Amino acid sequence: MKGWILRRYSGVTSRRFHLQVLLRTALPAAIALCLLMTIIFGLLLPRFEAEMMRRSKEDLRHIVNTAKGVLAHWYQKEKSGELSRAQAQAQAISTIEALRYGKEQKDYFWINDTHPKMVVHPYLSELNGKDLTNYRDPNGKHPFVEMTKVVARRKEGYVNYVWQYKDVARQFMPKTSFVTIFEPWNWIIGSGIYLGDVHEEIAEKSHRLMLICVFIVVLTSLVVIYFTAS
Repeated sequence: MKGWILRRYSGVTSRRFHLQVLLRTALPAAIALCLLMTIIFGLLLPRFEAEMMRRSKEDLRHIVNTAKGVLAHWYQKEKSGELSRAQAQAQAISTIEALRYGKEQKDYFWINDTHPKMVVHPYLSELNGKDLTNYRDPNGKHPFVEMTKVVARRKEGYVNYVWQYKDVARQFMPKTSFVTIFEPWNWIIGSGIYLGDVHEEIAEKSHRLMLICVFIVVLTSLVVIYFTAS
């Protein structure tokens, strides 16, 4: 009887000990996890999202300036006398109109002049040659007038407005476009990113980052608990 009582007491003591050890390790781990989640959601993710947006806009700037090189190429043909201005501009328009990029190869470039008048738009050809002074987006903004103001002040810059989503008629989304002036022809060339697409990409990468961080914390906590309790 005495031996049974001792074994039972020993078992209870052992369980209490392991429980105490578990609490001493699991509780700090849980607190650490909560703190990490707070840091991720409150600090890291907002900064990560802001950096992603900054990079997207910077990439857009580089893409538009690369396309601007197409205009410079055909302008050199005019300057050398190889082509007339009309011929050089026609070749530039044809090249820009055919350019596509992005995951679905549906992102595009357009050209309007400083009047503003549309020179070429690959998806809305009905605008080609049209005066855009009074053109409004669904929110009433004059995006092309704003573009002429931006390039007049700084030669290049970003403009926010609402526009048709790529080649999908009657579907509109907020868009940020980068525009730059090609001064020899007084042309403004631009391209844009749809904010919905950017936010979707940011959410996907943020979710992946969060899962990685949580996995590391949980794995570390389990390892600490295992070695402490064993």
